[in-house]
Amino acid sequence: MSYAIVFSSKTGNTELLADTLHSGLPQAELAEKLAAGKASAEELKAAASEISDQFTYGSNMRGSAEYRHHLGRVLLRRCMEEIQKKEEQ
Repeated sequence: MSYAIVFSSKTGNTELLADTLHSGLPQAELAEKLAAGKASAEELKAAASEISDQFTYGSNMRGSAEYRHHLGRVLLRRCMEEIQKKEEQ
């Protein structure tokens, strides 16, 4: 099974991720760890932070760019945790 991480807004702007995280960990390696259920909580948190840093966030009356960046980081981590749980079953 494969997964893709896509952030999009209502305006239809979609951003793609780089192939390698800032820490030098290839995303393919992270995906393998997720699939095997071997990614640690620290690795998931660091990866979510690095991935969310690759996107551009805007502000409007519904939320600041800082809030959206934080929310993106949290949702990415939760998503990866959920993927890992499903793959462990």
